Amino acid sequence: MIISLSRIILRIRTRCLCLIPVVGLVFSLLVVSTASADPILNLIIDDSRLTPEDSFVEFDVMLNSVEDSVESFQIWLQMCCPSTLRFYMDYPVDTTGSVADDWAVSWTDYGTDGSLIRILGWKGGSDTPILPSTDPQLLLTLKAKVVDPMADTLCDFTGDVIINEWETYFVDSTYPYRIGWNFWEEYDSTFENCVEWIGDSCVAWADTIVDTTMYSEPNMELLNYQNGYYTFICFTCGDCDNSGAVDIDDVVYLITYIFASGPPPDPLESGDADWSGAVDIDDVVFLITYIFAGGPPPCD
Repeated sequence: MIISLSRIILRIRTRCLCLIPVVGLVFSLLVVSTASADPILNLIIDDSRLTPEDSFVEFDVMLNSVEDSVESFQIWLQMCCPSTLRFYMDYPVDTTGSVADDWAVSWTDYGTDGSLIRILGWKGGSDTPILPSTDPQLLLTLKAKVVDPMADTLCDFTGDVIINEWETYFVDSTYPYRIGWNFWEEYDSTFENCVEWIGDSCVAWADTIVDTTMYSEPNMELLNYQNGYYTFICFTCGDCDNSGAVDIDDVVYLITYIFASGPPPDPLESGDADWSGAVDIDDVVFLITYIFAGGPPPCD
């Protein structure tokens, strides 16, 4: 039977058109399956700045668990450069005013130089868990001690407080308990006491021992851990005219620089009063609020 060329082409086109929805469906499924999941728990250490006059510095540790209540936690932290900054082991953790205010909290120094700390927190029988939240909430405040004396070479030095993601976890009330972790079991079977042989091969066993091993690991697509950074600044933040004091003259100096092409603050970073990374009108407002309305100090 002879089929015309036009009919063959028509059949091919028809089959291709039928495949288009299927291909589209498969593609959409692949996109969905490969898309990164939004984190269900965020642990963030806020950044801090230090001056040569500072003896201590504090880091706010923020938490929000989007879906699950938190019943307890373990946090392992490491100070990157203990030659500059160390955890203040006399009293390194403060939960006053935080979501863990009434919790039992303990800490252990695992570094001889104050560089490594483990923090444990758990609610008591009458305490409430940390409820789910879409916004970060204060979990605790870390206190660290500046190595004395601070060397001049540390000016503009930046270090970090590092979260150990393998040793940090938050626990809810449902199995497998650790929020945002993957758990799986692996089986290992051992056969003993053969009761039937065919040649050199055993075909029936009297006893079978099955060992089960549980494994786990943090799923960093579901967990968002952000280290905290600290920077040593060797100038008086807000002292734009380098007079040694922060006052109305610095406001005038900054306005002149921004709007009248006056000389820049010396150093330029001293004019970044709100520590946003840019010197602009927001810094003028920040200084005015600090000087006349009791606002937070520059670079706080």
